[in-house]
Amino acid sequence: MELRHHHTGERGFTLMETLVTLVLVAIVTLGVFRVFTATSRSYHRGTESIDGQQNTRAALNWLSKELRGAKGFTLIRPDEVTFLSDVKVPNQARTFRLDVDDVDGDGFRSELLLIRNPADDGTPGVVVDEIAVGIDSLAFVYRDGTGASTSSRSAVQEVEIFVFTTGNQMQEEEAVEFAQMRQVGMSTRVRCRNLGKSVPTLGDVISAT
Repeated sequence: MELRHHHTGERGFTLMETLVTLVLVAIVTLGVFRVFTATSRSYHRGTESIDGQQNTRAALNWLSKELRGAKGFTLIRPDEVTFLSDVKVPNQARTFRLDVDDVDGDGFRSELLLIRNPADDGTPGVVVDEIAVGIDSLAFVYRDGTGASTSSRSAVQEVEIFVFTTGNQMQEEEAVEFAQMRQVGMSTRVRCRNLGKSVPTLGDVISAT
């Protein structure tokens, strides 16, 4: 009896099939990478936008509280304001402006500064504090009792504040025009309640009798 052995032919991938497979894998990998990159950038942009909004609100709240207690103005400019306040010590001059000249020497020019004279304990001299960072621009509009804009310090009754911020990471990664499109801007109008009068300082003691 003659036995015949049948062998099943097995062949590997040809070079062309291997190259095609590698190309397909590369295309899929590139697509996945692009989706991941886009998602990551979107997440960071969203985070930067939220940070910018919180930063803007914090700066506006601070400015509003300070200007509400102003008892008189000594300087009114579109980008800077100086007023007298009794909140800390009597007749303390308090100035708000951006650190465009790097006054505090830290190399950044997007900071909101509070400049006081004298110090909060009454010591003569100028004290500079950085109270907010990442502020792109700051603007003030001064209004009289009718709501009309005015350039007279004595006529000011209200101050409208505009604050704009952009996340630092967005500015570094994107062209300027795209960063500006995602700029966060907010405004508020403050009625100055203490104009022309003195308000109690924190150190005042009011008799109960």
